[in-house]
Amino acid sequence: MPDISDLSDGKRILLQQYLSGNAVSSSEGKAHIAPRPRGNTAPLSLAQEQVWLHGQMAPPGVPVYNETLTIRRSGPLDVAALERTFAETIRRHEIWRTTFELRDGQPVQVVHPADAAFKLPLVDLREIPEPEREQKAVRIARAVARAPFNLHEGPLLRATLVKLSEGDHRLFLTFHQMIFDGVTAYQVFLPELSAIYLAFSQNQPSPLPDPRIQYADYAIWQREQTNPEAIAGQLAYWQSKLAGELPVLAWPSDQFRPALQTYRGEIQTAVMSKELLQNLKTLGQEQRVSLFMILVAGFASVLHRYTGQANIILGTPSAGRSLPELEKMVGYFLNILPLRIDFSGDPTFLELLVRARETVLGALSNSDVPLTQLVETIRPAPDPARNPFFQAAISIEPLIETVDSGWSATQSDIGTGASKLDLYIDVDERPEGIAGPVTYNPDVFNAEEISRLIQHWRTFLEGAAANPDRAVSKLPILTASERGQILVDWNRTRADYSRNTTIHQCFDAQAGRTPEALALRQRSRCLSFRELRERSNQLARLLSKVGVGRGTRVALCVERSLDMVVGLLGILKTGAAYLPLDPSHPVDRMQFEIEDAKATLVVTQQVVVDKFPIRNTKTVTLDTDWHRIAREAVDDLSTHVEPGDTAYLLYTSGSSGRPKGVEGTHRGAINRFWWMWERYPFEPGEVCCQKTNLGF
Repeated sequence: MPDISDLSDGKRILLQQYLSGNAVSSSEGKAHIAPRPRGNTAPLSLAQEQVWLHGQMAPPGVPVYNETLTIRRSGPLDVAALERTFAETIRRHEIWRTTFELRDGQPVQVVHPADAAFKLPLVDLREIPEPEREQKAVRIARAVARAPFNLHEGPLLRATLVKLSEGDHRLFLTFHQMIFDGVTAYQVFLPELSAIYLAFSQNQPSPLPDPRIQYADYAIWQREQTNPEAIAGQLAYWQSKLAGELPVLAWPSDQFRPALQTYRGEIQTAVMSKELLQNLKTLGQEQRVSLFMILVAGFASVLHRYTGQANIILGTPSAGRSLPELEKMVGYFLNILPLRIDFSGDPTFLELLVRARETVLGALSNSDVPLTQLVETIRPAPDPARNPFFQAAISIEPLIETVDSGWSATQSDIGTGASKLDLYIDVDERPEGIAGPVTYNPDVFNAEEISRLIQHWRTFLEGAAANPDRAVSKLPILTASERGQILVDWNRTRADYSRNTTIHQCFDAQAGRTPEALALRQRSRCLSFRELRERSNQLARLLSKVGVGRGTRVALCVERSLDMVVGLLGILKTGAAYLPLDPSHPVDRMQFEIEDAKATLVVTQQVVVDKFPIRNTKTVTLDTDWHRIAREAVDDLSTHVEPGDTAYLLYTSGSSGRPKGVEGTHRGAINRFWWMWERYPFEPGEVCCQKTNLGF
């Protein structure tokens, strides 16, 4: 238990009992719950009413409110004694023999007489290979857990006993949530099961006295205990806490969210080591916060890092057991509360823990307002695809009371195929660390996303425990393997390609292999590889005579045409770099690029010159000057060009200021070409459409 001595007495009691699985015991000034008059009906409790109303919106056949509990028995098991134990437990607790129906338009509880016996279905798996038994047991449990309940007929609990070996049994239980919660599982049912079974297995009577009151008595009492002033004060808190536009969790996902909630569910398991648990507890003691508050802060931080949202709203259940009489009562008491976590100002994790503590304590202090009443008061924007306040929730189960070492239990570890929310994390503290199911909707998230989320949550908490004074934005979330993938694997781009050649040498080599093959086509005009090679050679020779050579820059400003490729190759063959200019661009921009690049010449066409009078730079027009170019020899020009030489100069858009020139080398271009040739190999006869602007 963390040191919370700096809190007020009221908040200290509230937090201590919450961490132990119970709400605040505030019975002073309140009448104890009295047994109801004779009768088998009672109204729903407020918690049950929320489940009833929400259940009316769920698709038929989807077991949204099926809850599972797995009890493990190590050592010998007397099945007959266990069956008697179940019969006695159901006799003791009316809510486990209760159904629900409408009377006069209102849902009510109907309590049924207890049966004299309870028969446990037994599945013996000793005949199959031992390594396969556990998986087979889970498959059996899932099939049972996924069957919907009929609230009108009951029973609203199912039990299946699976025998893996003489000393190893699994008792798989499925309950409807109207009759069950985590406190019921860990602090009432399991201790009673252990105590009664021990007595019955020794032919002794049950050592437990009958409960003084039943769940139906509580429901009647709750309906009669109206305190409008207290509820109004709590509603004022929530109106302040949930004021303004409520954030919708903008999870980055490749999947499209369904237009309606589907309530489908799958399960993965979150596991954190004993060492991490101890580190988080130490941090909690130092900062006077609970383990739950740390887990909430860590989970919300990961979602904040995913989405960049300054506010994250998570749901969390309050125990709802506000009186001592309720601490050992079987039934459903939970009220789901929204926790709005504020990340404004890029807080450190220590600062975030202070915010999380105040948020959790404030919510628990105002937990009497049912979620349905909050929706009616706050009126969040309706969205049939989402919960009104939150899409993700987190809880930590109450500690298991000490029982005979042969019994242990875990809740919600068997998937029911349903999920109330997009994402629900339900963990508990165990001797080996922290563990629990992560239930998610596969129509919203894929399995890989949830697996990464669990790893990122664990990694973040490890970093936060080691460096809590670091900003939330700076703490690690990537695992070691992910960091290695990003920093090493994705940068391991070394590939074999022709490093000692140039662009025009690659072209000449192809032209030598297929001289008469079609190289370029523009409408009805065509050039073979031989013709393109010869024309580019002639242009290169003319350019060399007017001073173009290695280290110089030549602007190429032509319409999209065969001339464009002739010009490009001709410039490269001189050893110069080409500067592509788009004739459709503003004249001032083109003039700036020519001057900024210190281009010594412009290769162009007469139609372009007529539109763009080039100043202070010599020109060669490929159409009107071709009679001069055609007099040059067609054989290759002997020039020295290195693969590391600049091949082209491209200018940025200039949207953030003046356009900036960026050089590209022959080797860099060949590297890109080689990747393209491997990834998208050309076959003979295929055509590539040159749609991209040359300067792009």
